[in-house]
Amino acid sequence: MLRVFGGGAVKGLVGALAPEFEAKHGWRIDGTFSAVGAMRERVIAGEPVDVVILTRPLIDELARDGYVLADTVADLGRVLTGLAVRAGDQVPAIADAAALAALLTEMDAIYTADPLRATAGIHFAKVVAELGLTEAIAPRLHGFATGTEAMRELAAARGGRRPQAARSRACRSSCASSRPARSAGACPPCRCRQADSRSSSSR
Repeated sequence: MLRVFGGGAVKGLVGALAPEFEAKHGWRIDGTFSAVGAMRERVIAGEPVDVVILTRPLIDELARDGYVLADTVADLGRVLTGLAVRAGDQVPAIADAAALAALLTEMDAIYTADPLRATAGIHFAKVVAELGLTEAIAPRLHGFATGTEAMRELAAARGGRRPQAARSRACRSSCASSRPARSAGACPPCRCRQADSRSSSSR
């Protein structure tokens, strides 16, 4: 058995690759996926794990502190952050920061990944702070462990004026599992670093 810890964004990818890997190598993949911060904490706590897939800064931290083998670190891809609306809702225009600020101000509910532990949630919180909206949207903000969970709750939401979700777009399979929500596009450029985080692994 191969134990894998990963951020929520890579769950779909690992799940898609698992059947071929297991058939070829004869090892079953036992995957655990959640916010990257939560997975980091489990590694530090000493839980047994063979492969860790998190953002590059967290992998580098774990390697520096001796929790993973530095010579096994490799970049796997990039994770973009975007917005989604429920299927059937009008796709809003978010071409620039002003448009995004206006959209967030008028929304009844905003669904996001954990703003303290999840990659998409952390970036979304930075964008909101840069727009000066942290306090204004706080009563309407609903946080979940991962972007996938936020998307699922968004899709199930009823009523209101087009609730929004900040979500991680690591791979197509992750998005597909979150229907019936639809992409509204990538977050517009901001002064803070765009959430174009490299997903890295170590074994």
